[in-house]
Amino acid sequence: MYPAALAIVVNSYTLQERGRALVLFLGIAGGLTAGGPILGGWLTQWTMRAIFRSRSNAWVSVQLRGIMGASRSTKGQHGVP
Repeated sequence: MYPAALAIVVNSYTLQERGRALVLFLGIAGGLTAGGPILGGWLTQWTMRAIFRSRSNAWVSVQLRGIMGASRSTKGQHGVP
């Protein structure tokens, strides 16, 4: 999935905007990769059932929908059909 996500980022932005988009993408991916085990460890120390009751899955879904909506609204501006 990671190579496909990088390909989407590269193809979605012009050459001038691509560097900033890649920095943002890689920064978020690195931050979430570092934070995932920390959050998971904290939840399992608190209670194992918290993993199944957490609303993080819904939060991630809302964020992804927002990103997809924003990319659809700017699709024509970058010259991508």
